[in-house]
Amino acid sequence: MSNKKVRLFISAQFISLFGSLLVQYAIIWYVTFLTGEGSSLALITICNALPQAIVTPFGGVLADRHNRKILIQTADCTVALTTLLLALFLIFQSQSLTAIYICSIIRSIGSGIQIPTVNALIPQIAEKDKLMEINSIFTTMFSILGCVAPAIAGIILKYSRFQYVLFIDVVTALIGVTIFAFVKVPYHEKAKALIIAKKRLKRAKKRGKPLPQSDALSKNPLQDLKEGLKFAWNTPFVRGFLFITAIFCLIIPIPSVLNILLITRVFGEDPLYLTINEIAYFAGGGFGGFLFAKWGGFKNRTKSLMLGYIIFGVTTIGIALTTNFPLYIAIIAVCGLSMPLCNAVPMTMLQENVKDENILGRMFSINNIISSATMPLGIAVYGPLADVFDIRDIMLIAGIALCALALVARNTKSVYNVNNS
Repeated sequence: MSNKKVRLFISAQFISLFGSLLVQYAIIWYVTFLTGEGSSLALITICNALPQAIVTPFGGVLADRHNRKILIQTADCTVALTTLLLALFLIFQSQSLTAIYICSIIRSIGSGIQIPTVNALIPQIAEKDKLMEINSIFTTMFSILGCVAPAIAGIILKYSRFQYVLFIDVVTALIGVTIFAFVKVPYHEKAKALIIAKKRLKRAKKRGKPLPQSDALSKNPLQDLKEGLKFAWNTPFVRGFLFITAIFCLIIPIPSVLNILLITRVFGEDPLYLTINEIAYFAGGGFGGFLFAKWGGFKNRTKSLMLGYIIFGVTTIGIALTTNFPLYIAIIAVCGLSMPLCNAVPMTMLQENVKDENILGRMFSINNIISSATMPLGIAVYGPLADVFDIRDIMLIAGIALCALALVARNTKSVYNVNNS
C-alpha cells in the first residue's frame, strides 16, 4: 500500500487495539478467577458492552462535528490514563472489583467514541478505490489479534500480577497515539465551519457586537443525531442497507455464539476444543482478509456481501450436520473466510455510498447501534431455545436463513442497484 498516511494509521490502530484487547481479556478472566461467580462475569461483560452501545450514537455525532484525529487520540489517551490509574490503585490499595468495573465502563465509553470515528476517518485519508483493501486489512488485523491477544493475556496472567498487565495497554496506547501524530488529517467541512463560527462568536462577545447567526452553532448534538436518523430513513440505500444488517445481526448469534454450546454437547466439554475452535475461526478470517485484500471483491459490492452470506450459511449448515471434530474444525476455518466479506464489505459500502462526509460518523453510529441491540436480543431468544430444541436443528435453520438473506440483498433494489452503477 503506497499511501503513507494509511500505513501509519493502520500501524497505530494495530498497536493500540492489541493492548486494548489483551487487557480486556485479562480483566474479564481476572474477575472470573477472583470471584468464581457467574453474576460477576455477567456484570463485567455488561460494563464492557452497555456503555459503548449507549455512547456510540453520540460518538458518531462528535465525529461529524469535530476533528476526527483529535477525537481518536483523546479517546485513546483517556482510556490509557484510566487504565493507568486502576493499575496504580490496585498496586497501592487492596483488590477492588468496584474500581475494575468503573475502569471497564470508561474504557467502553472510549470505544463508543472511537469506533464510529475511525470508520468515518478512513475515507478522509484513503483513495476511494482503496477503501475495500483497507477495510479488509482491518478485518485481517482483528482476526490476527483475536488469535494472539487471548493467548498472550493468559500467559502473562499466569506468570505476572494482574496489576502489571494493565500497563501494557498504557504503553501500546501511547505508542499508537505517537505514531498517529505523524498522520495529517484535514478538518472536514462541518468541523471547520464549527471552529470558524466559534471564533466569530468569541470575537463578537469580546467587542460587544451583536452575536452572529450560524447553522453550525444553532444545532446541538441531539439535533444532529435526529438529523442523522432522518437522513438514514429518507435515503433508500441507507434504509435498505440497515434493514439487511439488522436481519444479519439477528441470525448471526446462532453460529457465532451458540457454536460453543454445540461443541460441548456434541464433542465434549474439553476446553481444548473451544480453544481450537477460536483459533481455527480467526485463522480462517485472517487468511480470508489477506485473500480479499488482494482480490478486492466484485465491482458490485452487494455481490461480495451475498457471497459472504452464502459461505457463512453453507458452513453453518455443515456445522449442524457433522459429528466429526476434525471435519468441524475444517468447516469452521472455511466459515472464517467469510469474515471480511461480512464485515469489510458493509463498512466499504457505507463509506462509498454516503457521499456527505459530514454525516458519515452518524451513519456508522446507527449501524453500530443495530449491531449492539440486535445481537444481545438474538442471544436472549436463542439461548433458551437451545435448551428446548436440538441445537443442531437451530444451527441448520440459521444456515438456511443466511443463504436466504443473500437473496434478500439481491432483491433489495436500493442496495443492489446503487452498487451496480
